[in-house]
Amino acid sequence: MIIKAAFLLPIISNLLEYHADELPDKHHPPSPLCLILSPTRELALQTEREARKFAYQTAVIPCMLYIERKRMLFFKFLLNRFGCWWS
Repeated sequence: MIIKAAFLLPIISNLLEYHADELPDKHHPPSPLCLILSPTRELALQTEREARKFAYQTAVIPCMLYIERKRMLFFKFLLNRFGCWWS
């Protein structure tokens, strides 16, 4: 948990301080302001769980997207087809 706090707390603090006007309100759907990549599904779940704890009662809404290898290859194909760079 300490390792996750080392990068989650500054991210949440920065979002609240510098991007408060971009955080979701009741009239507009939220849009991503930060992306954290994890090498495994389990680590992504743990990171999201900790982010939810740290962002409790704030306007920050942590969420997780998990893409399996097969779907990621298709996603990469779509990005490349529309001219998006992917590494």
